[in-house]
Amino acid sequence: MDEDELTQARDHFYVGNYDKAISLAEGSFPNNDMAMAERDALVARAKVAMGDLATIRQWETAASPSLQAVAIAAKYAQTTEEGAKRELLEGVKQLSESSKDATAQYLSAALLAGSDDLQKAVQETLQTPTLEMQALHIQILMLMDRVDLAEQKLEQMSSTNEDAAVTKLASCWVNQGTGNYQEAYLTYCDVQAQYPTETEDADESKSLGSVQLLNGKAVANMARSNWQEALEDLQRAQQQNGDDIPTLANLIAVYRHLRKDEDAEQCYNRLKSVCPDHPLVAKTTLVQNAFTRFKQSDA
Repeated sequence: MDEDELTQARDHFYVGNYDKAISLAEGSFPNNDMAMAERDALVARAKVAMGDLATIRQWETAASPSLQAVAIAAKYAQTTEEGAKRELLEGVKQLSESSKDATAQYLSAALLAGSDDLQKAVQETLQTPTLEMQALHIQILMLMDRVDLAEQKLEQMSSTNEDAAVTKLASCWVNQGTGNYQEAYLTYCDVQAQYPTETEDADESKSLGSVQLLNGKAVANMARSNWQEALEDLQRAQQQNGDDIPTLANLIAVYRHLRKDEDAEQCYNRLKSVCPDHPLVAKTTLVQNAFTRFKQSDA
């Protein structure tokens, strides 16, 4: 598939190299309004992923449906009140339906999936044929335990553009879902080598990967019981972002298996601080409360 002016920016965004994605996108010169809207949305999404929320209010009133959708999705991620989340979700759904904008449609599907409305989410992914949307379709199928359909969708993606970063990531997810953890790990390594993070030392950057890719490698190694290798990648990820939620959750699992309970507890307390509604925190709290009630009843 021929590249367009945003191909490299997209690839770096998908693998979690947000600084590089912003730099490439801002340095591009789209030749039509649709590409310009995608470029602006890509920059906005990368900024949100990095925690830069300073311009959300500007995006809310932007003429571009793409930027409006990014603003709504960012507010949704920050909101804990269920009523407010439902209102925001309805807002992005309406924006998706009225504008037919690819970014709005993608974020609508992603938020529906995040709210466990998987049937509606998977239907939403059929609205636009972008590679990113096809990858989301695969993720949702995996959540629905339809690995067979995910494999079929991956074949379609690969026939369209097997070299795209998002296609390679999708292959990792499917390989993990089918138990082929070795292949998933090797693909993560290939993607990491192709899209290294940028550091002051160019040579050092060759050995680094984004937080997202390091977590992917770690999960593949955890599935293969390579706990020490998983720990090393997660520690590298933690050095880049000490508050990254998947990193903290994965570190807890690894530390527990390595019998490093003090380290696990430190990561748990940090996870509880930065994401108190995380499923791991919620389940742990539920178990702790159950033990507390048992002790009280036994007293």
